[in-house]
Amino acid sequence: MDTSALWMVIQQAYTRPTSENDPFPMVEVPNDYDAIAAKLNAPTVTANPVTEPAQVLAPITLKSVMAAVPPAEMVATYQQMPTFVADLKTAIDGQDREYMAGLLTIAATAGVISGATVAALQALLTATVADPTWTAEVAGPSLAQTAGLGTVSAIDVQKALNQW
Repeated sequence: MDTSALWMVIQQAYTRPTSENDPFPMVEVPNDYDAIAAKLNAPTVTANPVTEPAQVLAPITLKSVMAAVPPAEMVATYQQMPTFVADLKTAIDGQDREYMAGLLTIAATAGVISGATVAALQALLTATVADPTWTAEVAGPSLAQTAGLGTVSAIDVQKALNQW
């Protein structure tokens, strides 16, 4: 481990300006080698290179399906296809769009839902939303990694501080 490079990274991590008029910043390094190593190994935060979230399929809920189906068609489905709703609930719980599309075809073929309802439900199957897992900032390299030091240990920190 290059202790002089490590010492420079430690200084960078713990330097704070004293005032606008003081050209000499203060370096306040704690006496906790583990804490120093942890700070140097912690990922930094950087702007996400992907500036906009991707579009992903919107979650489908039973409520959204029921909102797209007229009450008379819901009654007809319950009466003519008694296991349909349980099958649909299973497909929704697993967000299994292929299964949902198959059930839609069955209901349409059975004549219990109209063409307009088929279109509304097909729109649910293809609806998208911005990826909810996207963040504007992502983890970047640690201070130690940026300096080419890899991961530093408390022993490395102790050696660097005792040498300088």
